[in-house]
Amino acid sequence: MKNSNNAMESDDVTKEIHNYASAIKITAAKNILSKKPPGLTTRQYAKLVCDQYRTNQTNWKERNQQLEDEVLQLQQNLIYKQLSITPPSQVGEEELIFPTPPCSSETRPHESDKNEIAIEQNLVFLKNISSLKSLGEVQLSSTNTINIDSVIKSSLLKHLSTIRRGIDQIIIFDDDTISPNTSSRSDNSTIVNCYAVKNKYLLKCVETVVRLLDSPLGKKLQDDVMSFALESADTLCSAILIKDGLQQFSKIEDLSRLLIAIGSSKKLKVNVILKILKHITKYSEVLRHLTSNTHQLVEPSKYENVYYLFWACEDLLRRLGGVDRASANTDLKKQQLTQISSLLNSSLLHLSDNFQLYVCYLWRLLGFVNCLLRGL
Repeated sequence: MKNSNNAMESDDVTKEIHNYASAIKITAAKNILSKKPPGLTTRQYAKLVCDQYRTNQTNWKERNQQLEDEVLQLQQNLIYKQLSITPPSQVGEEELIFPTPPCSSETRPHESDKNEIAIEQNLVFLKNISSLKSLGEVQLSSTNTINIDSVIKSSLLKHLSTIRRGIDQIIIFDDDTISPNTSSRSDNSTIVNCYAVKNKYLLKCVETVVRLLDSPLGKKLQDDVMSFALESADTLCSAILIKDGLQQFSKIEDLSRLLIAIGSSKKLKVNVILKILKHITKYSEVLRHLTSNTHQLVEPSKYENVYYLFWACEDLLRRLGGVDRASANTDLKKQQLTQISSLLNSSLLHLSDNFQLYVCYLWRLLGFVNCLLRGL
């Protein structure tokens, strides 16, 4: 009985709070509408207020992002000073990756230009850091003003976020100048909340992350980078297969090159190959199902796109047999190659009659793997 009374009291309190909140909203709405200028209907004025609120919210987020970028840049400059590295702005041979076109009029730079510069500065900083042999000699003492490890990690996480937006941008949008994080105003113009790196520079960003991962500092950043890289590789494989239409071939090639760039890391190569082969194996299952079901047809776009995965896989297998052969642990290498061989063999089953070209490429990849196994 006591519990029942408590439940009823709780319901009454909830209703009271709800009624109070509703009354406040109604009062606020009346006050706002009372200031409606002449010549506008109530609906038009309400829409105008909502649009203004959204714009203010967006401007606040953009300003906050700019301030964070400025703080990070100041921290990076302090690290340049601590490590006795000349800042990029003073290095003659270091060109801006995102040059801003000259302008005859003295106008305020566009927000996207500022974001491009911030991305470029962050990229150059990570390149410089990855070229260091060790931070051991310059680790912080009590007299240091800034935590080097913390700034490097913040710079890396920002860089990974940029890459993620860039990959999403290629997958979702046809225009490589618009970020996925956009919203529309009432006048059909676009508010860019966060600018993603343009397609032609995205590869440089990925290569910088791979370089950092393979550098002496990579061990400290390994957890953050490897999970992101493997997740991105999986996303890229899926996106390559589902892209459709003749106009998408350049996009698929961009995605494939990014996949190869991620897999070029010594620490990621085998895992990326396995990711690719799992997608190929899954598609082989689809083809096997189609051979037993005559009423279903092969999707031409997926069948064409899977060859981009073959291309990426072959490129990484060639690299696996190159520089890494001497340095890798033989037993581990044999185990990894055996796993790759097993996936390729399972992809071949019952497909040679109907998909000769597909099977031919699988045999080609299997030949690479067998050669590598014989060389161990």
